[in-house]
Amino acid sequence: MVDKEVTVHKELVEAARLVRLYEGSELSTHVIAMLDALYASYCIDLINVQPEGLVRVQSALKQVTYLRKVFANEGIDIPKI
Repeated sequence: MVDKEVTVHKELVEAARLVRLYEGSELSTHVIAMLDALYASYCIDLINVQPEGLVRVQSALKQVTYLRKVFANEGIDIPKI
């Protein structure tokens, strides 16, 4: 199982590296705009979220943030929470 985990991690690192190469492209700009709108939508959800849904919304916000960082080439992290 460790070999599979290492393989998948390496694939994720490489995929994120390749996505970063498109920074500033039209597609990347549109994806970032979509992620920004999604982030804003989740922030609105926080206003009325029930306690049992809080972790779900927080996790979604974190995932969107990590994905945005990859598309905007803001750091070298992978988009995994």
